[in-house]
Amino acid sequence: MLTIDLFGRPPRGVTADLIRKLAAATFKQAGGFGNVHVSFSIVDDQIMKGLNLRHRGVKKTTDVLSFTYGTGEDNWPETDNDTSRRLLGEIVISGPQVSRQAKEIGRTIADEFLIMVVHGVLHLMDYDHVMKRQEDEMFSLQHKILMSQRIIFHP
Repeated sequence: MLTIDLFGRPPRGVTADLIRKLAAATFKQAGGFGNVHVSFSIVDDQIMKGLNLRHRGVKKTTDVLSFTYGTGEDNWPETDNDTSRRLLGEIVISGPQVSRQAKEIGRTIADEFLIMVVHGVLHLMDYDHVMKRQEDEMFSLQHKILMSQRIIFHP
């Protein structure tokens, strides 16, 4: 089971329950198992720009950043002291950047936001898109997940 914390306000039409269900589906389809917890934060461009500079050395905003929590000896995230859930990580999404991208691409803001949810969870599951082979694998799985959840997706 996957649980979430949600900080900030998602776009119209996106609920915490929808985010949790999509994150859980992504986690499962990416090979995850067990009880895990993910925090989602929706921020403005200023905060995202600061995080992007601090953690990636890039002086501009971005759409989504994922931060994996520390792992234990078994290479799985540490267990929360209060529960048996594993703390998978935090996903930070820039609301303004997602809105701009949605307009630019011709998607709804809700669909673009949900794509960022899937993308962020995949990063927490060690998927990346630095090299072409990794990109192909990650975006293929992302597309499969979005289609399985009936989220409109046009690359």
